[in-house]
Amino acid sequence: MGNNIQFYYANLFKDAVVTVSSGSNTDNLLDGNTRTFWMSEGSDDSTTETIELEVTYEVPFDTIFLIGTNIKAGEAFYWNGSAYVSIASWSSHLESRRIDLASEQTQLKIKIEGTTTDIANIEKRISQIIVTKLEYELDVNPSRVIPTRKIPIDIVRNISGQITKYIKGNNTSQFNLEFKSLGAVGSVDDADFIDRWIEDQTNKLVCFCGDTAGTRRPYRYNDVVEVTPIDSSSDNEFTGGFSATGDNRTITLSEVQQ
Repeated sequence: MGNNIQFYYANLFKDAVVTVSSGSNTDNLLDGNTRTFWMSEGSDDSTTETIELEVTYEVPFDTIFLIGTNIKAGEAFYWNGSAYVSIASWSSHLESRRIDLASEQTQLKIKIEGTTTDIANIEKRISQIIVTKLEYELDVNPSRVIPTRKIPIDIVRNISGQITKYIKGNNTSQFNLEFKSLGAVGSVDDADFIDRWIEDQTNKLVCFCGDTAGTRRPYRYNDVVEVTPIDSSSDNEFTGGFSATGDNRTITLSEVQQ
């Protein structure tokens, strides 16, 4: 997967049964709220904690996000029907971590293990575990996504140097994605994706995966958010579609409030 903006299905394991080796508040792992956490009990860097998510339905997935975690050394697994298979292991801390599977899986269980933490010998924590599938990746380079500023707004965060998150008067977090000359520099498929999304109004996860130079950088807390489309405007909205020579398009997304 590249560095462009990616859209994922909302958490496919949101109804999973959660089993942990220690700790409570397991419902927090799937509640969509980055202000709540699961936390271990009586753990240290010599103890490996385990979190298992199991669903009763088969669903295809290719990506796992760990949001708001202090786990430094850990490993992720999927169930192949008879045993757990390792997806990836890591030994450095990221507050938000994307775990890509080598191929799409349709399984009932995943497992996360964590041993050490960013600060030695403290309780392990994770805010959200998201099991999902990549739906669409924009063809345009992130440098083509221009921050949009509206008045009155309160700029609260700039994500990956590209997307401005702002708070409107009703305290709803929103993003504006502004595309310049889309169609001339990007794929017409991008326009089709945006149009379909505006029409069906489904919630999706959006992941911002690059900076102004398109360089991969570690994901940061809350870089993966669930959003719903609010509006879309186009220079050619009255003539239909994106022109062959390029079109300017803005899509406004609202963060789903948990």
